[in-house]
Amino acid sequence: MENLYIKVASITNAQRGQSLLRSRGYKPIIRKIEKPNHVDGCGYAIEVRGDKEEIIRLFTQKRIAVKEVESL
Repeated sequence: MENLYIKVASITNAQRGQSLLRSRGYKPIIRKIEKPNHVDGCGYAIEVRGDKEEIIRLFTQKRIAVKEVESL
């Protein structure tokens, strides 16, 4: 388990991701990216503690677009 910062394409994807993770027992927090660059989309990320591979798999299954995943 690690602390993750998951950049998503939009606020809608951030909300869908948060809902999905909560339904699986995680405690995600949506964050506005302070200085988003052009590849960050609308500039939202989800902060969560969990297994990186499992979370990416869940997002892929639900077609939630992930821009980047960073370990904190």
